Amino acid sequence: MLLEREAYGTGYVFVLSTVAEARGEGIGSSLLTFAERCRGTRGMSLIVADNNTGARKLYERHGYKVSARRPIVKNGWESDGENWLLMIKAP
Repeated sequence: MLLEREAYGTGYVFVLSTVAEARGEGIGSSLLTFAERCRGTRGMSLIVADNNTGARKLYERHGYKVSARRPIVKNGWESDGENWLLMIKAP
């Protein structure tokens, strides 16, 4: 993915998810904190869909900022999102 190339040198969170019933209990924050122990020399990065507002708020609370965006190529995949967002947390 093109956005991953723009985050060279960062630790990368590939997937972070909790079941709906457990959201808002701090599990996502704990998982991010754990993952950040493996950060790269340029910090941490992740990619999220622009319409995933709950996840974006979590990442922003942890210091991640949008650094690039690319259109979601759907190829038959259904999503309300329009763009993938690369979010980076500086070291």
